Amino acid sequence: MFGKRKKPTQTNLARHYLQKQGMNLHLYVIHLARLHLVTKHLPKADVIIDLGGANSPLYQLGYPYSFRKMTMVDLPPDERDDQYKDIVTPSDVADDGGVIAIQYGSMIDLDDFKDESVDLVWSGQSIEHISREDGEKMCRNVYRILRKGGSFCLDTPNRYLTELHTKEAGDGFINPDHKFEYYSDDLENLLKASGFRIYEKLGLCHMPNSETEFMYGDFIVGDLITKDVRHSYVQYFHCKK
Repeated sequence: MFGKRKKPTQTNLARHYLQKQGMNLHLYVIHLARLHLVTKHLPKADVIIDLGGANSPLYQLGYPYSFRKMTMVDLPPDERDDQYKDIVTPSDVADDGGVIAIQYGSMIDLDDFKDESVDLVWSGQSIEHISREDGEKMCRNVYRILRKGGSFCLDTPNRYLTELHTKEAGDGFINPDHKFEYYSDDLENLLKASGFRIYEKLGLCHMPNSETEFMYGDFIVGDLITKDVRHSYVQYFHCKK
């Protein structure tokens, strides 16, 4: 009879190589995972709000469907953090004639949008740039403007991993402009408390070896998209009203 096969282990040399490659490539891998997410998992919608979209607009992430109107809500350049002030967000027209518009203002304040007037709200790497209290307010406002059956989709760093990532640097956030980084179960509870039901939840950049120590090599060996949200660097929720 064959004996039980042992789980393969990495040699120190292999681990060192993967760590080095992961440090060099991790931002690219995160961006690649987000491209896969947007092209494969976001729903088709006619009227879309892109919250905090100046840095990485939804339409530039490869959103594959035609739409009637997509409105980006973001602060005017002179009110943004210095690292985002030079980003240009021009109004445009999509290939199929859909309008891409800009509304300058806070993504917390959605008073200009009528109740039940939007099919999809996308918050791409943006909720972490406001306080938790403001995050709660934003979620309530999103729920108000969504049509019945509409979708709220968002991705954001997972604090279970970012607290490992920042451990040696004093336990701060991964970006100085971040106001709050959510543990995945905390964010799920917030979304449910706002009235949403969770339609799908996924992890981006699975990090299977980062339990007590942050392993950059996981950006190389881990899956881009996984159902294991708890052990992923980025969390994604697709919520329904």
